[in-house]
Amino acid sequence: MKKLLQPLSLYSRFMLIAIAVLSVIVVVEILLLGSDSQNALAENGATTALPEDSTNIDSVTFPSLPSYRELQARPLFTATRRPPPRPAQAAQGVDLGKKWKLTGIIVAGDGSHVFMQGIRDKSVQRLETGAVLDGWELSEIAPGFVLFRSGTRETTLELRKDADKP
Repeated sequence: MKKLLQPLSLYSRFMLIAIAVLSVIVVVEILLLGSDSQNALAENGATTALPEDSTNIDSVTFPSLPSYRELQARPLFTATRRPPPRPAQAAQGVDLGKKWKLTGIIVAGDGSHVFMQGIRDKSVQRLETGAVLDGWELSEIAPGFVLFRSGTRETTLELRKDADKP
């Protein structure tokens, strides 16, 4: 050891000894604090947050995909943090006859109404004159047909005799 330190100046020798002493002190402190923190955790009934092998990538769990979709739906830098409203679907693109079928008409003076059934979901809507269905306003009810209007467009749905058959 003396052979290693002889070519060094007195200042350099002093610095190396100081670094060695400080390193020993740091290691002792780490050992003491580590055991103290383990004891404190054991007394409180807590466990360490990290798994034993925290360097293993298989032990890391990532959030589920729906939570990322929620982040995308609620933009971070918008004032309300709500997704932007969906634009109203224009009635021009909706073909009423492809989504709904006329299944019943009741004509009783001012109390006339019709029954519309969804083709896909089989839901039933009861409508009176002036009601809106998918952007189309029911404007006229007659004994065999109904008239819907949307802007300048009109569509007529007729009551078929086999309307109650699937």
